[in-house]
Amino acid sequence: MPIADLTYIIVTFCTALYAAWNGFEWLNSKLHLFSTKKSKLDERLDKFDEKLDGITTRLDKNEDDTEALKIASISRIKGKIVDRHKEYMALGYIDYRTLDYLQQQFKAYEDMGGNSYVHELMRDLEGLPLKD
Repeated sequence: MPIADLTYIIVTFCTALYAAWNGFEWLNSKLHLFSTKKSKLDERLDKFDEKLDGITTRLDKNEDDTEALKIASISRIKGKIVDRHKEYMALGYIDYRTLDYLQQQFKAYEDMGGNSYVHELMRDLEGLPLKD
């Protein structure tokens, strides 16, 4: 048998074997006919992914809770300013400490994104005469 024919047979056989092996790996990846043993690194990475998913879930929950608390704080500050506005407008004056407290609360209100008629109420309160 000439060497060219022998080379052709060997190359053809190796190519067919290579194609069969790749076909088997592809089929196994789709149908999971045979399980392959995971390396310790792969197992650690899988555990890490699970932990990371748990952390992400908790972080999303914390962000939702923080937003709810922010909305509640904005509402509480707005209510406090409305109540104090009624009280001190009826009196016709405001004391310095109360005005300072309301201004601090109003600043926090604005910093958290509060934006409504409370600005007008604060202007009214700041325009009242100060008494000790």
